Amino acid sequence: MRQIVDFQAQCDKIIQTNEIENYYHDLEKYNAEIKKYLLQNCKEELITNHVKSIPSLSLSSIEKSKVTFFEKILFLLQDGELSNSSLKNEDLINLTREIRDKYASLEFLLKNHLS
Repeated sequence: MRQIVDFQAQCDKIIQTNEIENYYHDLEKYNAEIKKYLLQNCKEELITNHVKSIPSLSLSSIEKSKVTFFEKILFLLQDGELSNSSLKNEDLINLTREIRDKYASLEFLLKNHLS
C-alpha cells in the first residue's frame, strides 16, 4: 500500500513541475514493478482487472495516438507554439494523470478489500 501512495505522490510531483521528460523512464519502471507484484500476489478478480487496466507510461503508446487538427489548433492557441516534443510532453503528463487516478482508485479498492 505504501508503494501505491508513494507512486501517486511521484506522479503529482511530476505533473506539478511538468518535468516528465526527466522522470518518465523511472516512473514507468516503478509502475511496471507495482503492477507485476500485485498481479502475482493478489487473487481478487476485481483488483487484478483494475491493475490490468492501468496503462503503461511509454512513448510508443503516445506516438501511436494521433493528434487531431482541432487539438493542434487548441494547443497553438494555448501555448502559441507547437512542436512534437511539447505535444509528447503534454500527452505524457495527461497519461501520468490517468495512471495516478487509476492508482488512487486501486488504493481505495485495496483499503476496502483489506478491511
